[in-house]
Amino acid sequence: MGMWGNDGIAEAIALSATTRKDLARGAILNWFRYSVNAHGDGSAAWTIFPSGKSTYETDHPEHETESVPLQGALVGTYVRLTGDTSILDEKPEGAAGKRTLWQSLVTYQSNLRKVRDTNQDHLIDWLHIYETGWDDKNSPFVDNNKAPTSVLNEQVFNLWSLQEMVYLSRIRGEDPSPWQEEFDAAREAVRTKLWDAETQRYWDLDISTGKLWTQGENLDAYYFLFYDSDPNRIAAMMDRLNDPRKFNGALLPTLAFDSAQWGGYWRGPAWPREFWQVALALNRVGFPKDAFTWLARAIQSNLGPILPENVDPKLYPSRDHINGGVRIMGYDALDCAAFADIAGLRIWAGDDLTVVADPTIGKVYVRSQKWMGDSYDALFRPGKPTLLWRNGQAFKPLSPKHAWRARKVGTHVTFERAKDIRFHRNPIKESSEVQEGLAFAPATGGS
Repeated sequence: MGMWGNDGIAEAIALSATTRKDLARGAILNWFRYSVNAHGDGSAAWTIFPSGKSTYETDHPEHETESVPLQGALVGTYVRLTGDTSILDEKPEGAAGKRTLWQSLVTYQSNLRKVRDTNQDHLIDWLHIYETGWDDKNSPFVDNNKAPTSVLNEQVFNLWSLQEMVYLSRIRGEDPSPWQEEFDAAREAVRTKLWDAETQRYWDLDISTGKLWTQGENLDAYYFLFYDSDPNRIAAMMDRLNDPRKFNGALLPTLAFDSAQWGGYWRGPAWPREFWQVALALNRVGFPKDAFTWLARAIQSNLGPILPENVDPKLYPSRDHINGGVRIMGYDALDCAAFADIAGLRIWAGDDLTVVADPTIGKVYVRSQKWMGDSYDALFRPGKPTLLWRNGQAFKPLSPKHAWRARKVGTHVTFERAKDIRFHRNPIKESSEVQEGLAFAPATGGS
């Protein structure tokens, strides 16, 4: 099958959460057969075609373009959702040669910075056309004649993948410390190099000048809140997100409304497929109601058989405001896959199934969240114990005062208190209402 490095990876992850994990497995093996390390260790093609050839073999402008660094996230999420650890020992052949899939993934992640980190500062860099997936993003690369740029969305993709490398190493009984050390270094590089104290915001970095690109206030800066723990930074970022002059429209724009260069493919239109990344981040830093609301709006933008690529963020509902000719956007499936995570059954970024009830969301029933090959349903009710089922069999109700992480030994599953998720009162007001309930501190890496 053909596959894009950005869209196809997201679709394969979404398929992993369905009953058709066989399609996800086949897509992953093909991706490692024809794309990963195909242009040298640490490389991954932007696109592979049904013929098995890739953009590395074309004379099109993207022949040097690298895939977004989501290979670790792809494999780790698949394994955690399906429980299929055998894929790690499969030999895809092709570009993988005699390596197993796990060996190919380790080789890719170990050499990624040689390919994508031009100045060895632990940040992934945009060096060729289309990298990042935001084709005409307001950025130094686009606006300053392909100036190398450290962009925020790819930093988060890399951090997610590094957390998955920690997770996969642990379940294989291997030493996860090299991946954890790189995760810590990469996260700190974002915090120190991409934050501007004057504007109180994260920005992309123009590597050629060493200056932050403060004229391009893009939505992807909010992805990094998934890893932020500074309440002052979070509050400043949320102030801008909730400002109707910037992002708080009918839908979230890709570029702030008040930007001088607003209007373009990725310069303003709302892309429903991007909302899950913002929602996961908002949920992790204590804004579950905002996360739930924005993600619900994105899903409501999918009009029956029409899954629009992008829509007008100033108008809602979006039925009459679809931009462009794309009508089937499979990437949007990750919005639905992430919804269960936002509602309280977390599995994202190297973490086993974790039950986190938040009363601000209200009464919610979650159906068929996958973890380790099983299907979980949950009923969250404010102030009442969480009801949980595995493959239709009920567990003892869980107290909503604590977070609970699943542990599976053989076929037996138990839930233990997740003490690394700290409950606290969130002093910041959500855009929709005052946060009266409990909020949760962001993840700090590892699992």
